[in-house]
Amino acid sequence: MQNIKKLALYLSIMILSPALYGASDDATPQIKICKAALSSIMGIDHRTIQAEKRETGVVSLHYRIEGEKERYAYKCRVEGNRVIWGSAGGRWRTDKSDAVITFTIGGAHITIEERFNDEPLTRASRTTLPLSEL
Repeated sequence: MQNIKKLALYLSIMILSPALYGASDDATPQIKICKAALSSIMGIDHRTIQAEKRETGVVSLHYRIEGEKERYAYKCRVEGNRVIWGSAGGRWRTDKSDAVITFTIGGAHITIEERFNDEPLTRASRTTLPLSEL
């Protein structure tokens, strides 16, 4: 009986304390993937992008271009190896005419691939960034 009480206590601590098993960092991979993707899509320096996890599975991103007053804001989510994005107040880029954005992580780098449905794989745009800089 005492073993069952210990097990119940242990399980409740694990469930109620996400920091014990690293769940507090769940957003970090998504944020890095979304920052790399937005940098690649917009052709901007990834170091200028600010990001935070906004709601379940959605990352909020924004940046300013030096010398401009406007703040550009976007949203992003990761589904498998695909990155879905859109302007903060706009639609998700999931139409057939939108580019398909995918990522692969190899070693210490992330590669973002942007390809329109009517393009051959050889014409896809690719950007590789070090994960440690994101």
